[in-house]
Amino acid sequence: MSRRRRARDRLWGARNGVGADKTDRVLEFLDEKRKAEVACRTAGLKGVTPHALRHTFASRLAVAGVDPRTIQELGGWASLEMVERYTHLSPTHKAEAVERIAQNSPTGFTTADRRRPELSGKLPKIKAAPVAQVDRAAVS
Repeated sequence: MSRRRRARDRLWGARNGVGADKTDRVLEFLDEKRKAEVACRTAGLKGVTPHALRHTFASRLAVAGVDPRTIQELGGWASLEMVERYTHLSPTHKAEAVERIAQNSPTGFTTADRRRPELSGKLPKIKAAPVAQVDRAAVS
């Protein structure tokens, strides 16, 4: 048995190879984490972690319109609940979603003609204002 393996086994409590697989996975994770830290430091990025990158990955897929089940598969999450936790929609994206409703609405009144047919064509035409105007101002 190599000196490194004996040291690793002492550190992680593996005896005669028992628990070695888990130990290897932990060491591999720590090695990858270290590589990511060095890359971020070299690029001058602060506060970037693999965990934060998972949130960014999920959020950008959601904003691009990818369905949640596909996001779940790509990110390796066990449930759709976890996908919901990892995806964060920007206020701009939410405002644009509300705008789509306003753009597809023919008038400001959507049910008046059905309720009172005698008013059909007699309702004043209103100029549709952007529904999400307040959200846009908050984002800018």
